[in-house]
Amino acid sequence: MLYQMLTGEVPFRATTPMGVLMTHVNTPVPDVRDKCRDLPDAVQSVIATGMAKSATERYPSAGDLAAALEAAGAGAQPTFSPHPPSSDTSEAFFFPAAYMRANLLAAQDVLGEQEFHGVLLLAGLEDLIDNSPPDDIKQAFPVERFSRLWHGIYELYGIRGLRSIGRLAGQRVQVYSAASPSNAVLRAAARTVLKALPLKARVRIGLRTLSRYFPDQGIEIEEYAKHWAWRVHRCPNCWRWTAEQPVCYSWIGYLQAEMAWATEGLKFRIIETECRAKGDNACVFLMDKKPLEADK
Repeated sequence: MLYQMLTGEVPFRATTPMGVLMTHVNTPVPDVRDKCRDLPDAVQSVIATGMAKSATERYPSAGDLAAALEAAGAGAQPTFSPHPPSSDTSEAFFFPAAYMRANLLAAQDVLGEQEFHGVLLLAGLEDLIDNSPPDDIKQAFPVERFSRLWHGIYELYGIRGLRSIGRLAGQRVQVYSAASPSNAVLRAAARTVLKALPLKARVRIGLRTLSRYFPDQGIEIEEYAKHWAWRVHRCPNCWRWTAEQPVCYSWIGYLQAEMAWATEGLKFRIIETECRAKGDNACVFLMDKKPLEADK
């Protein structure tokens, strides 16, 4: 936006939206001084940092960019601190390969193949275009690569796009997982048992069943008077990147789909109240105990 305000044109041009995306990914960031020759070096440095290809090389927030621009305007050389790493620096942190595969398939369903491939290119995951992870719940997949998928969607579509894509993809992930041969028989048998239980017991079993798919994520389930709390200490969605608002919408999709399965289609209001991307200690989701469609 700063580049366009100073030059009167956008930095990357193409005849199609996908073409614009590809130039963002592959074309070097233009030097704003090619259009504004009298621009101070300090201001150019701020703009170049704000437009860096890698998210870790950009300012952590709009506030940091604004502070650097103000300092540059006052004649000071702006300083830059990269995104702070997560407080949990363990490298032995993985996500089930089958769930990564399901997330990739779900994201492609929602976005369409061409847009999905553009996201993978932007996220530095182009090797996954023709080499999807195996459908194996026991094989480990690096969680850092999983978080890059969602950060790429956030970078390209913003928070609104991430919200809709994340929820839809999360719901479809559960559909893919439930349809796998190993899960289908077990879930069919469990469904028969669940029908005989009260709603509260169904929800509790659904939440515990879902948590078993994520053995490395440090999940805690807590019950309160009016809601359930789903707490994720090592969230794979926002691992090692920052945002000013909660961003882990695919968890909401997972939870909504699992609750629909456990309660025969009931819907529950679910919100994320804390997020590691904001600097919180965990990602916390609150689910109302009362379903939205209590008449079912």
